[in-house]
Amino acid sequence: MRYREFLAEYRSVKQAQQQVIQTLSGLQADNPEHAKILDKIYKIINTDSIGGKIDKALIPPQADEKLAEPAKQKIRQDITQLIAGLDSNYANINKLLKRLKAGGIIDVKQISQPINSFSNVFGDELGAQLFTAMSNYGVGVKQKGPGEFGLAMLSNQVQLAEGEGDLSISGIGKVELKAARGSASGRIGYGGMSQAQKREVLDKYAKQIPNTIKNINPAGSIGIVPFLQALYLDTGNNPKLRQVIIKELITPDLGKFANPVISAAKGSDVGKVLDTYIVQNFAWYQARDNFDALLLISFPNKKTAMIRSANDILKLKQSGHIASTSISAIPTKAGAGREQWAQLSLTKAGV
Repeated sequence: MRYREFLAEYRSVKQAQQQVIQTLSGLQADNPEHAKILDKIYKIINTDSIGGKIDKALIPPQADEKLAEPAKQKIRQDITQLIAGLDSNYANINKLLKRLKAGGIIDVKQISQPINSFSNVFGDELGAQLFTAMSNYGVGVKQKGPGEFGLAMLSNQVQLAEGEGDLSISGIGKVELKAARGSASGRIGYGGMSQAQKREVLDKYAKQIPNTIKNINPAGSIGIVPFLQALYLDTGNNPKLRQVIIKELITPDLGKFANPVISAAKGSDVGKVLDTYIVQNFAWYQARDNFDALLLISFPNKKTAMIRSANDILKLKQSGHIASTSISAIPTKAGAGREQWAQLSLTKAGV
C-alpha cells in the first residue's frame, strides 16, 4: 500500500481507526516502503517526546552564545521544527541529537581544512542537511549573513562575533564568512573609485592605449583579464607607461597594497599581475576588517574552504576549487565599489 493511500480521507473517526489498525497489521518492517511509513507514524505518535529531546539537545551548542535566554528558547523552537522536518528516520535523528547534546555537530578540525565537504564538516549527510536547512536562518538579524547563525547554533566551539566580524571559532580566532546560496559568493572588499573616475584615468592615455579603450564594453565596464591583455598589447615596449596607468587606476582602491601589483606590471607575465592583484586584494581586506581567517561556504556545492592567507586563495584557484574571480578593471555604474574586488566562489570540483 502507498503512503498516500494510507492517508486517504475518511468519513468517520471509527472508520479511520479500523482502517489504521488493519493497515498497520499488514505492514512489514523489513519492507523499505513500509518501514518509512512506520517510522513516520512513530514520530507523529511521539511528537512531544521528540520535541523535548531536540530542545534539550540544542542547549549545549548554545551555551557559548551571549544571547538572552528568551532569544535562545525561540531559536531552539525554530531549530526543533527544522529537525522534525528533516528527511530521515527516528534512529538517525536520535544519533544527531546525541551529537548536538555532546556539544555540537561541527568538526572544527574538518572546517579548518583548506577545502572540505559538508558531510565531513558536519559529521554525516543528516548533519549537512540540517545546516543547509538553516542557511537562511537569522539572516538580517544584527546584520548577520547566510550560514552564520547555523554555524553558531550547531556548535559550542563557534560563536557569533560581537562587534566587527562574523564568527569566532575555537583554535582559529576571528573568522569572516562568505556563504553562497547560489553560484556567486560575496566579494572581498567594498568602496573605491566610480566608473567615471576610472574611465577618466584611461581617457588621459587614450591615444597611447587604443586597444584598451576599444575593449571597453558599451556599458562602460571591462573585466581585469581583457583589460590587462589589451593594456599589455598597447604598452608592450613601454612598461613604465603600463605601471603609471595601473598605479592611477588601483591605488585609490588598494592604497599601499597596490604597490606589489604595480611592481608586477613591470614584467611580461599578465597572469602574475592578476595573481598579485588577488593576493593584495585579500591583504587589504584582512588588514581593513582585522580577521584571522576567511571561511567560504557553498550551499549548492556543499563545500567549505578556510583561507588564512592570500596564498591559500591562489592554491584553491590553481586546483580548480575557485572559479573566475570576476574582477572588473572598470566596474559597471551600478557595481562601482563592489566589482573591482575579487569574488570568491567555490566550484563543483570534488573534494
